[in-house]
Amino acid sequence: MKLSQIKYVLEISKHLNFTSASKKLHISQPALSNQVKLLEEELGVKLFLRDKRSVILTPAGEIFVKEFKVLQMQIDHIVSKVKNSDILLSDTLSIGFPDSIDIDSFFIDIFSEFKELYPNIQLKFFRYGIKDLRTQLLNNELDLVFSFSFDINGYNSVEYVEVEKRKAALIMSKNHPLAGKTNLSVSDIQNEPFVCYGPDESYGASILSQTTCQKIGYKPSSFIYAKNSDSIISQVIFNQALTIMDKSICKKNDLIHYDIFSNDYCFEIVGIWKKNIFKPSLEVFIEILKNKEVHHQI
Repeated sequence: MKLSQIKYVLEISKHLNFTSASKKLHISQPALSNQVKLLEEELGVKLFLRDKRSVILTPAGEIFVKEFKVLQMQIDHIVSKVKNSDILLSDTLSIGFPDSIDIDSFFIDIFSEFKELYPNIQLKFFRYGIKDLRTQLLNNELDLVFSFSFDINGYNSVEYVEVEKRKAALIMSKNHPLAGKTNLSVSDIQNEPFVCYGPDESYGASILSQTTCQKIGYKPSSFIYAKNSDSIISQVIFNQALTIMDKSICKKNDLIHYDIFSNDYCFEIVGIWKKNIFKPSLEVFIEILKNKEVHHQI
């Protein structure tokens, strides 16, 4: 069996017409028929039933086409990688993060693994607000971004893969009157102001924040909308508002966190890239992401 014979059968299955397939394949119709006949003799089964007016796949032909379509895609992918292997010797990959995400050991391990496999590909990292991050990706200024799954509907024509779950926590200033209270409950925070991303920055974030407050029975005295994480932190520190975020935000700020949520309340972090973008360095990076198990930072 030759790869060319597989290609011939797949092309005939598209048209169910030997003449049309031969034109597409740039070979004569008798030569095409002869190659199919040789393949059928080798397999010991008929792949096509044909008469002067029609061509149909036999049950064996249907199995052949279904299985070899998958193989052909794999072969095409391998050929593409080989042809573009020289590009992987020198390339740049631009990656974006929201300004509220702490780059933990999980991400460091991913980037270290990638650099070990592809030492000549330069990785560049950028931080933006959630809205600006979307804009940078969609304008092709970034190749891939890590962001929150609640914002995925704000993107157009993208693909994504979940990479990490981070437990949600209630965040407040160390100087808040409730700071230091043991066994903090929802009843303790009633009528405290709450700050979150506004709808213009991330519609998904604002809706998630409000529905989360409703689910746990927390009724803030007011909802304060912010444009970025710095604004959220400022409201928490200077206006003693509360917020719900990944607790790692407390590391570099004068904040504390309370675990008042069940493990079901998590922020899902996803890797996002634009569809139909051909860039070998991006493809191999995405492959590494897809092969990773979702990391749980609880």
